[in-house]
Amino acid sequence: MRRPGYREAIDWLAGNDDCYWLGDEEPCMSVTASLVRDLFDVSDDRLMADIRRSLRRIHPTHEVLRQLPMEEVS
Repeated sequence: MRRPGYREAIDWLAGNDDCYWLGDEEPCMSVTASLVRDLFDVSDDRLMADIRRSLRRIHPTHEVLRQLPMEEVS
């Protein structure tokens, strides 16, 4: 059995965590997102981009995606 990794953690965040902080001008990550960032040793920018990508796939009409400038959504 394979242990869940970074991709599964990102998908979990997109599906279960409060991701509204992604739409803030100066995002303050949730505790859960910060934990994933630290456990998998990724930058804030990479984590946020990966969560946005996962949100587009899982919840394409999520409100936070409508708040972002178009270059950040694509």
